[in-house]
Amino acid sequence: MFAKSTIAVCVSLLAIAGVIGKAVAEDTFRAVADPATLQWVDTGEPFANTQIVVVDGDPSAAAPFILRFRCPDNYKIAAHTHPAAEAVTVLEGTFYAGMGDKYDASQLTAVRRAGWFTIPAEAAHFGLCKGTTVLEIHATGPWGTKMLKFQ
Repeated sequence: MFAKSTIAVCVSLLAIAGVIGKAVAEDTFRAVADPATLQWVDTGEPFANTQIVVVDGDPSAAAPFILRFRCPDNYKIAAHTHPAAEAVTVLEGTFYAGMGDKYDASQLTAVRRAGWFTIPAEAAHFGLCKGTTVLEIHATGPWGTKMLKFQ
């Protein structure tokens, strides 16, 4: 089941990346002048009822990328890992981030709008969204999500 969840997340990201295309050359100017023009898509399992948009780059390539993740109020994110380090900025709402291989509300740290945090590669983490929350994630691909078996 967890292999299916990981595959579903990877397929979703690859599909999104296919729409965006390959990573932009470093000498190319790009701007998102109006965030309302971003085309959000459903993330799917294991993060049902959330959306994602790749802002720049290609998460399936071995290169830097930027994506945004949006979750509804009181959305609980189970423990998982990613293959690369990530730098996360909270654009909207409040994100409660925790480290560990199972969800533990006593370990959550509130990160409010305009706050940020980092997570090392392969480090198990979990979270909780308060208010509609939008996270901007900077990382290097290839990207994926591995859900942990013990929750």
